[in-house]
Amino acid sequence: YHHKSPIMRAACKKMDKVNGYISLYISLDDASSFSSQNFFQSIRHLLVTKSLRYASRRLPQMNQSSEAEMTRFLTLLPEVLGANVSLFIDDLEAASPAMLQSLLTALRAAYIMTTDKALRLVVAVCASNSLARVALGRASPFENISQLILVEDLNSSDTQKLSRILLHKHCPFPESEALQYIYKISNGDRFLVSEICHTCCHLASARN
Repeated sequence: YHHKSPIMRAACKKMDKVNGYISLYISLDDASSFSSQNFFQSIRHLLVTKSLRYASRRLPQMNQSSEAEMTRFLTLLPEVLGANVSLFIDDLEAASPAMLQSLLTALRAAYIMTTDKALRLVVAVCASNSLARVALGRASPFENISQLILVEDLNSSDTQKLSRILLHKHCPFPESEALQYIYKISNGDRFLVSEICHTCCHLASARN
């Protein structure tokens, strides 16, 4: 859970390098959820801001205060931006169940409506494990069009690979026993691995 957002941002950046795609990342933590009208309007505002800032594309003024209007906006997004659009939406748990259901339904409709067009909309959504199994499981609007991927603890080999990357600047050649010990005390928890390696780098830097 601690690393889901960095993973989403990294995936967004990687997808943005694919020829013919514009990738946009938004977090529902930044969206207003006082009402469904404010919710959809704030999502539109986030997409307009991100499109201008990261893709240098200006989206037209459109009113999105309902599920149907949001569906239309998302469906037109690839055409307006002149590229395939990969949309990454993080922190689903920030929205109420009703608003989240409406958003997922709008995303599904827009995805389906662009599948046979020259420019398409693809979507990745992310939530904590407790919500992901509910919102993205069999009863989700994403059923049959998406795959649920769980971010789980790392095994010993992956823990050591991640540790080498995190330690590289201050300790380019860590001992094998040290890497094994990091896995032993963290049990592959990504957040703990990151914190342990960060502390090691801080100590190594202080000792020059």
